[in-house]
Amino acid sequence: MNVIENVYDNKKVLIDADSLCYTREGDSIDIAIAKIEWKLDKIRKITNQSGNDFLFYLTEGKTFRNELDETYKAQRKKNHRNVKKLKYYLKCNYDTKFEKGYEADDLIADDYREDPNNTLICSIDKDILYNLTGKHINLYNYQFVITTSEEAEEHFYKQIIFGDKIDNIEKLVKGLGDKRLQGIKQVSKLSYKEIGKYLCKKKGIDYTTRYRLLYMGKSEHISLDEKIHEKIEEIDNFIDYDNFTYKTSKKKLKKKKKHFVWHFNSLAPGKHRGKTWKEVHEVDENYVNWMLNVATDKGLINMLKKLKQAS
Repeated sequence: MNVIENVYDNKKVLIDADSLCYTREGDSIDIAIAKIEWKLDKIRKITNQSGNDFLFYLTEGKTFRNELDETYKAQRKKNHRNVKKLKYYLKCNYDTKFEKGYEADDLIADDYREDPNNTLICSIDKDILYNLTGKHINLYNYQFVITTSEEAEEHFYKQIIFGDKIDNIEKLVKGLGDKRLQGIKQVSKLSYKEIGKYLCKKKGIDYTTRYRLLYMGKSEHISLDEKIHEKIEEIDNFIDYDNFTYKTSKKKLKKKKKHFVWHFNSLAPGKHRGKTWKEVHEVDENYVNWMLNVATDKGLINMLKKLKQAS
């Protein structure tokens, strides 16, 4: 699909309603509903739609991802008590879509892929906005987001490598960030897809499972059987596979402090500041004797002794 300047008249507006149903802990249900309607008015204004073409997508209960990985979203807190009530409100007043075992993201993605030219996505979720090609509305700031097919592919396969902290999907390699990954890509001349598959194999993670955890959609028509390289030195050189961490460069050796060598013409401190020790000895021998008693610098002590012997 080529990204063009969308015309929104007569388009079906696909709304990620899960995000609309989250409100502040202290909000009453009336206030929460009022906030939803305020958000919908914003969408109507942006899309020049009356609301009759809105379709709201909801997630109901656990999904197939919880079966693939029991730790998926395990760190998340329980939903605010208003969430269920707000979902019920949407079901009673608007056209909604949900399906047992799937997230709202999956349903939106599949419907959008079937007819991208006649549908418009509204979501707060970065996976929706940046994994699907097209021009979408970000419900966080109500601004348009344009994602090209190249950007969508790059974003997804980077997720394979980096995981998703929000969904409790860990990184494949600790310490591996975007710049370091770009460096590996440049050196190995491989795609993010190839790098991700290789790292999964090295870590003993089932690539198909990880793909399904991160892929939006319930379609199973995905080709994942491409050959995976057995050994790629251009990647191995950067990764510590015992700990699965990115190899950082060797620590810089601390520069040894230059040892200061005292001599007769070295400048003296204190009340004779600015004069050399030779000059100080000529005008104030008592100061030199005092310094010999209190000094801890062996080099200074030896120099002063030589100075006294030479005079």
